[in-house]
Amino acid sequence: MEKKPKSKSLFNTYFLIDPDNSRPYFVWKIFFFLAGLLELVLTPYTICMGVNRMIYKDDLETREINFYMELIIDVMWLINIFVTFCTAVKKDFGLEKEFSQIA
Repeated sequence: MEKKPKSKSLFNTYFLIDPDNSRPYFVWKIFFFLAGLLELVLTPYTICMGVNRMIYKDDLETREINFYMELIIDVMWLINIFVTFCTAVKKDFGLEKEFSQIA
């Protein structure tokens, strides 16, 4: 009895990202790293501004800018979760390309 070759699934054809050969993946990782650095600075600043809002006059324009920057970073985190689940994982034997094993 001959084994039939595995047909490529929809995931492997359209969504699987090869971390070694994908330029958009590399660019995404750089943007995500920069967003992480921005978040490291923005979080303490936002906390301090919250204390200042209780003591001093509220600065609406600064609050809106901080809100939208935090919202953009939160959306980037959600996108990164999806990208991580779609990226092949390096194992001892090569790249793991099965979605069930990646998840």
